[in-house]
Amino acid sequence: MQYLKLLTGIALLIGTTTQAAEVYRSTDEHGNTVYSGQPPGEQEDTRETIVLPPGPSATERERALQRAREQKQIADSLERKRTKKQQNERNELESLRNAVKQAEAELIKAKEVGPGDRKGTAGGGSRFTQSYISRVETAEKKLEEAKEALKKKRKP
Repeated sequence: MQYLKLLTGIALLIGTTTQAAEVYRSTDEHGNTVYSGQPPGEQEDTRETIVLPPGPSATERERALQRAREQKQIADSLERKRTKKQQNERNELESLRNAVKQAEAELIKAKEVGPGDRKGTAGGGSRFTQSYISRVETAEKKLEEAKEALKKKRKP
């Protein structure tokens, strides 16, 4: 019995390979279009044989594969450029964040009152010297510039 099934399968396979280029289209009694490898039996008046065009030649397939490889190379190249650009932007942002941290630390150090940063007044009090005030203003300006550069980089 299995031998008969095997022979039937082989016969069907051989039959379909020899008629693989022909497809029959017909309309059934409900108006549905039916595609089949075998000609319809009863409705021969609506039968239509459709001959499929041959597939692409070996040369055309090779050209298509070559185009696909070239497009993949271009896509890979663009992806590498995009990744490199993103990494550069991350590095630049990190550098700007570090500049802000450094400027904050310099401002804290500039605000430390050391010997010679105060000057006595006639009323017995003291005030900051001009060099102290300039030092703090310079550090504050540097911090604001660093913050502004970081802000501009974040808003392209």
